[in-house]
Amino acid sequence: MKGEEIPPTDHVALHCQRSDLEIGEDGNPSGVKIDAFRVDSDGISVNWLEFERGPFDDCLESVCRLFASLRDVRPAHRCGIMKVGEINQTAADCGREVQVVHDPVEEPQPNPAHSLIKGCVPDDVCLQRFTLLVELHPFSEAALSISKERKKQKRGTAR
Repeated sequence: MKGEEIPPTDHVALHCQRSDLEIGEDGNPSGVKIDAFRVDSDGISVNWLEFERGPFDDCLESVCRLFASLRDVRPAHRCGIMKVGEINQTAADCGREVQVVHDPVEEPQPNPAHSLIKGCVPDDVCLQRFTLLVELHPFSEAALSISKERKKQKRGTAR
C-alpha cells in the first residue's frame, strides 16, 4: 500500500551504474560513491526487494529483472542492496530520522516495488554512511537479456 513503511527486516535495492561504483585495485566494484544516492524532493528512489514474498535470492532476481524492464542495465552495473533497519539506525546515529516507504509507480511504466527513503538531503553526512551499508550484486544474465531486448524494441519503435 502506498505510503506504508517497509519493515526493518526487509531490504531495498538501488540501481548502481558504473559511475556510481568505487572500483578496487582488482578492477572489480568494491562499494558505491555517495552520488549513487540521488536525492530529490520526494526522497531517494529505491525498490523494495521483498515486495513479492519469497526466498532472498528469488526476490533479488525479481528486482533485478524489474530494474532491467524499466532502464538500461549493463554488465558493469550492480544492484545495491541495503537492509531497511540498518538504514534507519544509521540515520538515527547521524541525528536524522528517515522513513523507508512503499511508493508504487503507476505511470508511465508501472513499478509496483518502487519505494522512497525520505528525510535525506543532498550532501548529507548520512549518505556517506549509507555507502557502507550497500551490498553489491551483479545483474543476472536474464536481467541483462531483458534490458537488451527492451533497448532493441525501443530503437525499433523510434524509427
